[in-house]
Amino acid sequence: MRDETARCYGGIVNDFDKSEVQEEAEELLKLLRKQANGILLNFIQASEMDFSVPYPKFPNGEVSGRIRDIPGPFDGSIRKQATVQIELLNPDEKRLNKLMSSNLETLGVSRVIYSFLLSPPISNLPQYILEQLQANYVILGWEPDSGAEIEMPDDLKLSVSCTEESITIAIETKYQFQFEKRAKGFLVRNFVEWLLKGQ
Repeated sequence: MRDETARCYGGIVNDFDKSEVQEEAEELLKLLRKQANGILLNFIQASEMDFSVPYPKFPNGEVSGRIRDIPGPFDGSIRKQATVQIELLNPDEKRLNKLMSSNLETLGVSRVIYSFLLSPPISNLPQYILEQLQANYVILGWEPDSGAEIEMPDDLKLSVSCTEESITIAIETKYQFQFEKRAKGFLVRNFVEWLLKGQ
């Protein structure tokens, strides 16, 4: 989930200074963290949470956030972007499908990452997966950690990375308002089964 400050600093129009823009970004980050905690509470029972610390901990979920500079609306101006990422291990599939089918836009979700653990491990899987992608898609980018980026129909972009023990699929769209509809139409489990076909 991410959001951008309305304020910016620098450039020709200089109504705000850096500290004011940073303050707005920190408020956005707080709101996004609150939403992220709400998402986690759809998957975790209150009885499983650790309330012995000032901020309750989730047993199989984690929220991380960051603020970064992005270009502002005017030449030389800078905005701040607040981003929050949720990591949820082994979620209930029915609850996940319900969330994916109807609530992503309301919650401000703009990117989802799925990780699948493989047992037993599959030798030479990274090479095999990359060959599968090369044969069927145009590779837009590649990094050892994040894997290969490919573009699907309807502006859906996938990042596919793997080891011999896991496959990770990240899905996102160019614009946030597109995400819920595109994510709903993409069957990630079917895609993983296709990737592993022949193994």
